Amino acid sequence: MKAINAFTFVALFPFLLLSEVTFAGYGGSYFRSLRDDHTIPEKCREVELDNFATYDLETFTYGPIGAQNRGFTYEYPIRRDDARLLWDLGRMVVERGDIESAMWRLKSNPEALRDFQIMMDLYQEMDFNFHSEGEVLEILSIVETSKKLSDEFYVTGSVAYSDKVAGELDLMIGRKSDCQIFSIGEAKLGLKSLNHAHEQLERFKSFLKKHIHKILNPFDLQNY
Repeated sequence: MKAINAFTFVALFPFLLLSEVTFAGYGGSYFRSLRDDHTIPEKCREVELDNFATYDLETFTYGPIGAQNRGFTYEYPIRRDDARLLWDLGRMVVERGDIESAMWRLKSNPEALRDFQIMMDLYQEMDFNFHSEGEVLEILSIVETSKKLSDEFYVTGSVAYSDKVAGELDLMIGRKSDCQIFSIGEAKLGLKSLNHAHEQLERFKSFLKKHIHKILNPFDLQNY
């Protein structure tokens, strides 16, 4: 699996060092957080336009085993069948609270058991309900990405946005001190879903381009 290096992330985003920019007064009305994620600062849980310093965000994609050979940025070491099993077990825990039975079903699958334990440790705090199979990869990719970043940053997702067209983002990387978001991502269990992931990311960037009143001047970077 391709390593996610914190230095690489930071190096890719020089505008993190820039001062606050001014946006039109849209507030947070275009965004809605689909999860109440308690693993990130409370002030960052509701996304607003002024959390974005530019519409030209860096993007990344996550997939299961074999995803990088298909062009995904990163892959998590999970098979599609195991993801489906973990989804079923996750729903069982949410509906019945029966973690012991779920773990018993995984006793002969140590990799899936490892991932299930990660999910169980965090799903409530992250407010995942396992309504869709894709949430399994979302939570695991958030955890994997977070491990590679310094404590200065947070990873979240499940953010809906809309004006005339509605959309949703799986993953966002931001800075804890001021909630500035500098990277967005999509997690897809289907190896043939890369084009769809790219379309979703570009649609969000187009949405930002439409609504951000002021964007950074690249020449301003010379002053830093």
